[in-house]
Amino acid sequence: MKKILLLIFTLMIVGLAATFFIRRNPQKGQIEVAAPEAVAQIAGSSLYLTQDGTAIEGSYQNLVQIYLSSPSQIAAGQKVSDSAVQKAAKIAALVAKSDFHAASIRILDSGDLALYDQEETVVIFAEGKDEEEQVDTLQQVMARAKMNSGIIGKIDLRFEKPVITYK
Repeated sequence: MKKILLLIFTLMIVGLAATFFIRRNPQKGQIEVAAPEAVAQIAGSSLYLTQDGTAIEGSYQNLVQIYLSSPSQIAAGQKVSDSAVQKAAKIAALVAKSDFHAASIRILDSGDLALYDQEETVVIFAEGKDEEEQVDTLQQVMARAKMNSGIIGKIDLRFEKPVITYK
């Protein structure tokens, strides 16, 4: 326990407490310090977002671009207070594990999110619905689309059943 407190204190002095995770691994008898993983890049800046909405600096490749109305107000190490941006970061992390290859996320005026892939297919995520449930629904739609050989133009997840528009 003393080692953990010493490590936390040392990281706080150096100013890294906000940008590192400290985990105790009882099976190995070790303390692990790991940098958080970026799930998206804030478009037009050198900042990246972690799944919990914390802005970090670094060099990452092939991440989803999140377009914000005012990215200049975000600093490295700061947790974003905007719930729509936090939701966008969480969805970026969840979608990265799916068959949908997102290229960008835009926050719409209504608070909903629009996800685009490289082929300009758009997926609309509802503001008030559970992110994991919506990504599961997206995964099911993508699986059905592969079987049907259809080219999807838009998937709207704001309704009880997804609305799919083909190109």
